Amino acid sequence: MRKILILWIYIALIWAVPLQLYGSGDSTAGALTEKIREKMRAPRTFCIREGLASPSLLSRFYSARKYRPAWFTGRTLSSNATDFIAAIEEAPAWGLKSADYHLDAIGTLVQKASKDPAAGAELDLVLTDSFFIYASHLHAGRIDPETIHPQWSGHRRRLNLTRTLEGALARGAVAESLGRLHPPHSEYTRLRQSLGFYRAIAQQGGWEFIPRGTMLRKGDRSRRVALLRRHLEMTGDLAESGCEDTLLFDTALQRALMKYQQRHNLRIDGILGPESTQRLNVPVEGLIGVIELNMERWRWLPHNLGTRYIRVNIADFSLDVMEKDEPVLSMKIVAGKSYRKTPVFSSNMTYLVINPFWNVPTIIAVEDILPLLPRNPAYLTEQKIKVYESWDDDMPEIDPGRIKWNTLDRDPFPYYFRQAPGPDNPLGRIKFMFPNRFDVYLHDTPHRDLFNRTMRGFSSGCIRIEKPLDLAAYVLQEDEHWNRHAIEEALQSEITQTVPLSRSIPVHILYITAWTDREGGTHFRHDIYERDIVLHAALMKKPPPL
Repeated sequence: MRKILILWIYIALIWAVPLQLYGSGDSTAGALTEKIREKMRAPRTFCIREGLASPSLLSRFYSARKYRPAWFTGRTLSSNATDFIAAIEEAPAWGLKSADYHLDAIGTLVQKASKDPAAGAELDLVLTDSFFIYASHLHAGRIDPETIHPQWSGHRRRLNLTRTLEGALARGAVAESLGRLHPPHSEYTRLRQSLGFYRAIAQQGGWEFIPRGTMLRKGDRSRRVALLRRHLEMTGDLAESGCEDTLLFDTALQRALMKYQQRHNLRIDGILGPESTQRLNVPVEGLIGVIELNMERWRWLPHNLGTRYIRVNIADFSLDVMEKDEPVLSMKIVAGKSYRKTPVFSSNMTYLVINPFWNVPTIIAVEDILPLLPRNPAYLTEQKIKVYESWDDDMPEIDPGRIKWNTLDRDPFPYYFRQAPGPDNPLGRIKFMFPNRFDVYLHDTPHRDLFNRTMRGFSSGCIRIEKPLDLAAYVLQEDEHWNRHAIEEALQSEITQTVPLSRSIPVHILYITAWTDREGGTHFRHDIYERDIVLHAALMKKPPPL
């Protein structure tokens, strides 16, 4: 239907007959203008089933142009219209659905417009409505993340849709105008390429199921090895090696499997075990869906991340310091537990604290510490935790031994806990501050063993980092008073110091479960907070009103 629609329109432009409305050019324009005016006064007469997404915008747009048609040139559809319909056709290449932009209704109206000015008027209105929806989705995403994720702070950019369309029509550059609305990030463009790659695999029928069985490693021979070989050839992890014995698990296949395991965050051992088999048996359509979800997430992000910035990917348990979109410092992180999720947001790091106190969050004080006190009254003293009635600087310390902990109300909890700096302080020796409504920050940790785990969701929401000294040296590099040696001396003093940054640095906390590296390999991560599931369900519904 869609390819036929495009062909129909191009033939019409060449011959200027099938889509020609009755009458002369002037009378046609007048008839369309009057019909558009009538349609705007009675929107219930529209034929499209899904309804209009932006009636108020349509009213504003057409009243400003005195109801003149936007997508017709005299008696025929304009090149702007054909370019725009072609762009709608290409929406799936960007992880979007052509059906969301009235494509089927446009096809029906195109066939009627040559004989019926009312259909021509409706076609003009529907194309405009479609442009508003598509432009909005490209610019800021199909879904507002804050409507589906409580721990997500979105970046809803403003876009004057009517002005954008008027400018595009005047320049005859509708496709170019839409192109400028895409996220400018190279990661987004690479995901689009990856989406095309996996869709091509799907069109070939996908990959075969690999049965479970004993673990297979280099030197083994099995029919399952042949299935593994074909799978890794399709994904590009294994180049065509010309191996005549397809049942043999050779060195090239071992390396290819290790490459696959690295991309999917599996144990990199080159062995076909249960975990790798399970991942290999995920249908290609499942990976396509994950890529589409993450393209949507890139549409939520600021277009300008900064020339240098810190990027944390919760789903990958990683932190990268970026300069001109190239990583200059990378490290592992520990993120929030599934029931204390690390939020997604952007802010600016403005200072760090050396040898910090830990002001224990109320939720941790109530849920984690309070239950321990009746069984171990000395716990607070042992952990160097002091008790106060508020965070005021002049507030006196309270003797915890005088408090009947088992009789306290939890809501509101009347006390405040503060742990002194030291080896047992959960913040470690440095914390990095970027003010935000979630009260989340980066910090050191005494629990270094956690960085050896593959899945690192152990914190209470804040982000523990693997290389705090390296990060401190980086963010303070422009301050002549704070070289690496000075930082190390300050840490050894155990004196709490607040150090402002001479220049703030943007921090972007992200949740990305699929991305493509510069070599073309697509990486997938476990949906640790089940946010993919929630987003997929939202995208399956009709788009919300503009």
